Amino acid sequence: MAFRGLRVPLWEALAIVERILEDKSIVKVSITADVIREALKESPETRIHVWDFLCFLPVRKFVDIAYSSDPHFRVIGERYGIEVVNPVGRWIGP
Repeated sequence: MAFRGLRVPLWEALAIVERILEDKSIVKVSITADVIREALKESPETRIHVWDFLCFLPVRKFVDIAYSSDPHFRVIGERYGIEVVNPVGRWIGP
């Protein structure tokens, strides 16, 4: 299985990632050493997993609004002045 939570067969997850990588209309942003350092600093300070920061930090300068139902992103968004909208409309957790 590929993901914690929603169970997706590995072959299906790999196919999705491959389509994303090949799609020229989807902007890909590199994770730099500076971003990794920042994530490693922020994670223990906030008690939010480093992977959440590694998803958010590389794109923060390119977005005005982020969409997520993960309450950790709401906290991260507040730290970086980016609005986080929950498309489900209900926050569960911090």
